[in-house]
Amino acid sequence: MGKTTFTSDYLLQQLRRHPDTVPCFHVAYSGGLDSHALLHALCAVRDQLDVRIAALHVHHGLQAEADHWERHCRQVCAALDVDFTVLSVDARAGRGESPEAAARSARYGAITAWLPARHCLLTAQHQDDQAETLLLQLLRGSGVSGMAAMPETGPCGAGIQLRPLLGVTRAALQDYARQHGLVWIEDPSNSDTAFDRNFLRQRVMPVLRERWPAASSSLSRSAAHCAAASELLAQQAAHELQTLYGKRQGTVSASGLAALSGVRRDNVLRAWLKQHTRHSPSTAVLARIVRDVLGSRKDGPVTLILCPAAGDVEVAAATHKRPVPVDELGRAEIAVCVYPASVFDMGGVAGGYRVIWLSSTISPTKFQPEPPPTRFITRSPTRWRRVCSGMYASRL
Repeated sequence: MGKTTFTSDYLLQQLRRHPDTVPCFHVAYSGGLDSHALLHALCAVRDQLDVRIAALHVHHGLQAEADHWERHCRQVCAALDVDFTVLSVDARAGRGESPEAAARSARYGAITAWLPARHCLLTAQHQDDQAETLLLQLLRGSGVSGMAAMPETGPCGAGIQLRPLLGVTRAALQDYARQHGLVWIEDPSNSDTAFDRNFLRQRVMPVLRERWPAASSSLSRSAAHCAAASELLAQQAAHELQTLYGKRQGTVSASGLAALSGVRRDNVLRAWLKQHTRHSPSTAVLARIVRDVLGSRKDGPVTLILCPAAGDVEVAAATHKRPVPVDELGRAEIAVCVYPASVFDMGGVAGGYRVIWLSSTISPTKFQPEPPPTRFITRSPTRWRRVCSGMYASRL
């Protein structure tokens, strides 16, 4: 299969494959090669689209040149007669968080909060990005959901996100940019091979292409196969959940889960927990949940804390030798609690939290803004360690 040439007509064809009517396309515009080519090609076909075009720039504040980049983007948008919006974020990495993950989390957090309802965010990830993402997920030991890499479309806050360039390479975008005399920004951090993606891009992918010239295309096709398999598993889990819900709304039968084969049980549990934490548990964390929660009745009650933090989930389990008092945890012998990360950082509780009970059923109930039970969660991490016997923590 020959290399796909990127043109404005190609972009128009990709956009027309998604017939949903949107009032505006917002291009996520960093000023780099990929997003500049996307914005320029979109403006070239604006008369054939009954949609407003705008550009959205996220100011991360991480580079000394960040203000210059914003000015450059503003000037380009003025020349293209495109509305320009800047979102400023604090993208500094927290303790134990990678700079890449911190910047991505800050960027998408700001965009999803800002994007108006039904509007469409266009992002410029391309085929080489997709291949790198698949390799990163493989090296992390991800399942088919992770190896599905980046979907072509999906929800984004109150709107949607579309990646129309996943079928073209960076080289094709570079050819387009040079043909049209585009001037773009080169982020110096892109050459830093201390970052995993940059290492793959500069050290690994060139070697793979030397042996297999179509490596990016083949890896992207594998990601699409994984996406199809992941969707099938999600549909299967949704179907099985319909037969496993308890008598109360939002509950799942623990005995029903225990009766499933291991593979089916894990698939259902992953889907159900993802509904409430927005993150799929890792294999190790899922095994601990199965052992300490579903298998805990023989060993005594267990409280499992799921704490969403910076795109991950901190997991801590505490085994108690006595029954959990009703006045502390409610009418359940086994509890799975989902709290915000701030519970553990001396600042107390910010916002609401969710408690998922397990007895004969697993029930998620949302409480707000009451504080969590101080018997099990305190403002002091040291106190938390003393209260919980047999506690362990791990990351997804």
